[in-house]
Amino acid sequence: MAKVKSSISNAMFILILVMLTFLIQFNTVMIKINYSNRWQFLYVLIVFLILLTILIKTGSWLKLELNGSLTVKSLLLTVFVASVIEVFTLSLQIIFNTNNGETNNLIARHFLSHNSLVFFMTFIIVNITGPILEELLFRGLILQFAGRLFKSVIIGIIISAAIFSFLHNGQLFLSVYFINGLGLGWLFVKTKSITTSILCHQLLNVFATLQLFLI
Repeated sequence: MAKVKSSISNAMFILILVMLTFLIQFNTVMIKINYSNRWQFLYVLIVFLILLTILIKTGSWLKLELNGSLTVKSLLLTVFVASVIEVFTLSLQIIFNTNNGETNNLIARHFLSHNSLVFFMTFIIVNITGPILEELLFRGLILQFAGRLFKSVIIGIIISAAIFSFLHNGQLFLSVYFINGLGLGWLFVKTKSITTSILCHQLLNVFATLQLFLI
């Protein structure tokens, strides 16, 4: 009986994760909006708060660790990991001349836009709200659930990284996003804090934003 209840719970959680994974794509949809007035910021904020609440409540309901503590040591490790990931992925992009994809090209156009509102909204979504939602989903929920299900943290890191990669450019493993996911997953497990993976993700996105103006 206990095994049946456990199987039902796992099936329900998988269904919830699938739904959340698609819901989180609202963040990508918001990037594609052609912002023309300041009131649209309120729309973005409302969607962000709704998704944030759903993710936190889901993690609490499933008794997953979403610890937000941050120490000087973990902060330094976060900066170090972000730097290593950025250098490694940038090297791979240069060597293999990889395509950034349609969404990333759109983000680049928005950042290079002369419309200050478009630039501001894109910066907020890409560098602040997006990483928060994605880390809560991929590292906070998926990594921990997969690790619990397969009784292996390493498998949890790999699965969360593969899904993270697939939703960014349609590839499971042969992608810089998979490398990013592995690094973010390792950092989350190492520090036992979702805050560090969020900050690391935000740093990686800021690095990518700066590249648009430096290259």
